[in-house]
Amino acid sequence: MKVTHARNLGVLARARIVLALSAIPALSSAAAAPISNPAAYCKAKGGQVEVYEYVSSGGEFAKQARVCNFPDASGQDPDGHALVELSTLFTTKATLAALAYYGKPAWDGKRASGSPAKDYCLQLGAAATVRGVWKLDPASGEFGLCMFEDGSFMEEWTLFYNQAGIIRGVDLGTVMRFRNPTQR
Repeated sequence: MKVTHARNLGVLARARIVLALSAIPALSSAAAAPISNPAAYCKAKGGQVEVYEYVSSGGEFAKQARVCNFPDASGQDPDGHALVELSTLFTTKATLAALAYYGKPAWDGKRASGSPAKDYCLQLGAAATVRGVWKLDPASGEFGLCMFEDGSFMEEWTLFYNQAGIIRGVDLGTVMRFRNPTQR
């Protein structure tokens, strides 16, 4: 009788656990499902999706760039932000822009233009913004994007500050889906 009673108590205890767990609201399938959209991923990580337009020195519109902007949340650096192309942010595969960010090759200090960030971009073997500017809108400031051979890009200053150990906006290593290959 004691054995049967103990078994019944065990069954009863398991039933109570099942009932208690069933009372907990389940996560919605949307919350549990992986984000399959780069723009939604950007927003989920605290960034803002922005579309920059390249305007040549003659004023002609050339193309658009979709980026995720991670502004400085601390309020200490109102101009501080990290700009990264949406597909570089979202992919789980290596891009040249992501590898440059993680690798942090030291700037050689050579100045060929008026901008150390532009010079650093050229040192990385990428194309710096020349003969034009990237703008969010006609009234906004100008941004230089460091364009790599594989089509990936980041803002020139994001890469430049990062190689010096200065994080502006957010450490992109904490939000890019491609993880630092040296820290696996």
